[in-house]
This record gives sequence, C-alpha cells and structure tokens, in this order.
Amino acid sequence: MAKLVALEWDTREVRVAIGSTRGRNISVEETYAVPLSAAVDGDGDGDGDGEAADEAPDFDAQLQSAISKIGAGRADALIALNRSSVELRQFKVPVCPDAELPDLVRFQATRQFSNVGENCPIDFVTLNREEDGIQVLAAALAPQLLAEIRSWCGAAELQVKHVVLRSFATASLMQRGGNKASCQLVVDMLSDEVDLTVLVDGRASFARTVRRPATNDLKAQATALLGEVRRTIPAAQNQLGGQRVEQITLCGDDSDMGHLKEALEESLELPVNYFDPFGVVEAANRPENPGRYSALLGLLVDAAAEQRHGLDFLNPTQAPKPKSNKRPVLLGLAVVAAIVAAGSFALWSTFDTRKKELASVQEEFRLHTKRAERAKQDAADLKEIEEFIKADVHWLDELRNFSKKLPSADDAMVTSLVLAPELDGGGHMVVQGLVSDAPKIGELERNLTDDKHEIVPQVADQDDLQFGKYRWRVTTTVNVKAPAEEEKAKADGGDKGAGDAVDEKPVDDEPLKDSDDAKTVSLSREGAPR
Repeated sequence: MAKLVALEWDTREVRVAIGSTRGRNISVEETYAVPLSAAVDGDGDGDGDGEAADEAPDFDAQLQSAISKIGAGRADALIALNRSSVELRQFKVPVCPDAELPDLVRFQATRQFSNVGENCPIDFVTLNREEDGIQVLAAALAPQLLAEIRSWCGAAELQVKHVVLRSFATASLMQRGGNKASCQLVVDMLSDEVDLTVLVDGRASFARTVRRPATNDLKAQATALLGEVRRTIPAAQNQLGGQRVEQITLCGDDSDMGHLKEALEESLELPVNYFDPFGVVEAANRPENPGRYSALLGLLVDAAAEQRHGLDFLNPTQAPKPKSNKRPVLLGLAVVAAIVAAGSFALWSTFDTRKKELASVQEEFRLHTKRAERAKQDAADLKEIEEFIKADVHWLDELRNFSKKLPSADDAMVTSLVLAPELDGGGHMVVQGLVSDAPKIGELERNLTDDKHEIVPQVADQDDLQFGKYRWRVTTTVNVKAPAEEEKAKADGGDKGAGDAVDEKPVDDEPLKDSDDAKTVSLSREGAPR
C-alpha cells in the first residue's frame, strides 16, 4: 500500500490528511490541523500598534517547521494551493488540433499573465469550444514558491508529486459524491479565507478567494459573505457567457455554516445545500470543521484512482504522444516528403494571408467593442449625474476628511472611491484600495469611524499582484449620516444664496497633503464621469 499525504495551509493553520491506497481506493487514516501563530495571520483584530506582528516568527519559518513535524515517514505529498498563490486567467485561443493546444495556450499566457517566465509552471483546462475559438482557464505558479514547497516537504521526507489549485480538488470530490448540478456556486469557508467556486457540469470554471471577516460573530460573518456571494454570481455569469448559477453548495454543516445558509436562503431565490466531504471517503476520524478538508480529500481520492488533477503545476497538460509506427514504410515516407516539399511554399503563403485577415478582423472587433463600451458608460454617466445633483452631503468636506484620515502612501493606496447620496438624506462611500499588510485594514476602519460615519463590516481578499508591496485588496462601505434638520432647513430656506451658504460652512484650515504624501484616488460617483 502506498502512503499519501495531502497538505494545504493558510495564515492560521496547516491542514493535513494522510491516507493509504488499496488498489484504486483510498483509506483516510488521519486528518488534523496544526495551528500557526495568530500574530502572523494578518487579520488586524489586535490592538492596532503592530508590535505583535513585528515580534511574531517569520511565517515561512513557521510553515516549514509545521510541515517538518508531520509524522508520516517517507510518502508522496499532494499540495493544495489557495487562489491567491497563483495567477488565474480566462481567455480564448484560436481553434486548433488538441496536439497544438498546450503550446498555443502557453504562448498566449505570456501575454495574459503579468509574471510569466520561461520556467514558470503553467497548466490549463478547456472550458468550451466555439467556432471562433477555444475558451480556456489557465493558471501560472511562481517558480520560487514551487522551490520552497519542495524544500519544506523534503525536510519531512515527503516527495512532492502533485501541486493543485484547491478549488479544483474540491470540485473533483463533489463530482464523485454525486453532486452534478449543471451550474452551482460552492462556498468553502476555511480558517481565514473563503473559496467561492462556480462549477459547470462538475468542473471548476470560475474561482475567487476572499478574506474571512475578522470577527467571531457568525451572523456578522454571514452578512459580509452574503455580499461577496452576490458579487460572485454576476461576475461568473459574465465570464461564462451568460451561464446562470442554479444552486449554492456549502462545504460543511450547521456548526459553522448555519447562519450563512439562513442568510442566503432569505436573500437569494436559489436552493442552498450542504456537502459533507467525509461522506465520500472511508475515514478513521472526523475532525472539527469537516468542510475545510474537502480539497485534501479530493486530492487523495484522485491520486488513488490515478485520475489527472485539475490544474496540476507539476504535471501540466501535454500534447498527446503520437502512436509509434513499428513498421515504417520507406516508400510512403518518401512520397510524403516529396508532397511536403512541393506544397510547403503554397501552404505557408495561404497561412500568412489568413493570419493577416484574422488580425484585421480582430482589430475591427476591438474598435467596435471599445465604442460600444464607451457609449454604455456615457449613458450610465448621464444617469448618475442626475442623481449626483440631488445629494445633500457636503462631499468636498467629506473628501478632505477622508484624505486626512488615510494611512500613509507607503501603507495604503485607494484605487476607487464611490460617493453615493441617499434619497432620504445622507449617503455612503464605497472605498476600494490596496494595503501593504492586513493590520492596516483595522487602522483604516478606526480612522474613518466617528459620530457622523459608520463602517459596514468589510471583506478583503489577497490580490494577484503578489510581487508588489500592496498585498491585500480592501472593499469598505462608509455610511454618512444625514445633516441636522436645522442645518438642512437653513440651507433650503433661501435666507442666503448658494454661494453664501458655502462661505458660512466651517472650513478646515489645514490644507490637503502635499503631492509627496497624497494617495492615488479614482473618483467615480457610481459610474459618473471620471
């Protein structure tokens, strides 16, 4: 019997599943989690001074130490990576034979991915084939991370055999468990992350990972994650050519998913079901939070069945090997060689002509698409301008306040600031940006909260720009309360002109920050002209 060890980790714990193969079946002998230091989890829920994070051991060192202590002996290691560890892109390549598809996808990936070198592991899955091209979902892994994984596992006498994207391993296990809805959204809540994966006919076709809300209140977590589910469904529908999500599946049970199930059923007109990963395999123990082990069990089951893993960076999709001809016919080869030599020039000329025609059509399509998008944006801008005029919040003062309360440019950068008035007074600001580390998220919340502003519980996720200094993408909503009734009555009473009203409003004498300290801000008033 071969022994297999499946591993995955996040900033809070390392999860382990150990099993032995019996033919093409797997017997899961042990499942457990090794906790890591809470000081390196980056959830920002400490006292905000950053001292604990500075004193915490290096995360890589903790991870290496935890893996080296796995008492499995010599075994094959199966690694599940989270979404933030890889670059994931969906794009279309020209129609071609299966033998040419891997090379064509890798060539196209050099244009689609921001960090792809010659030695960068790349794998892909085919989503659908159309007359105008083949839709693929491709992923790239940094070679440095792969080298670190080999080193960590080598210290524990583990030989790395497969490195797979976590959501694809979960999808494989669900398909084996009989969950074959044509289009469903799978929610897998881990210790500090939540995987949101859309499966089409049992195959992972759209995946994103968001940060689990930094609160122990399960109802507050459910409220925040409901918003992420709402954003994921239309985003997936847009990328999947209009394919609609028909149901939602939660990995786990009522112990930590009950409030989320209730919130989803009340807010969305979709069936919500549970998936028990330990109902698919033979396991010696059932750990706490069983839903967190879905990907690990999927890795073990696929490895025992000798089934190819989805997006396996150590074993990427290759062109099919041609069948060997043990009895070559020399005369036939000579004839083929003559035909190829005679027609090579004609074929090359035809291919070059078709290539130029294709480039021309693609450029024309791009121009029409750009014009259509511009017209759509202009229409949306006109509508939002009308709403902008109705707002009763002093947005210039709010912007001055907001700029003063942001962290320094080295720690945070705002990529989008949406200002929206409410019909009954007041309004809200939706802030999107990047921060250098997670503790700055909590600092941003505290700075923006006062008697006039209220922060809605936020959800953040790690960004694909893993090689830059900003590692977290943050989305926060700030509710701006309506002005006092007497102030509004004075403004509407007409005692003074509009210009006088502006002059009498108290103005902060402190100027905005110099350009050296200014944040990068993109203002859009929910689609208004930038």
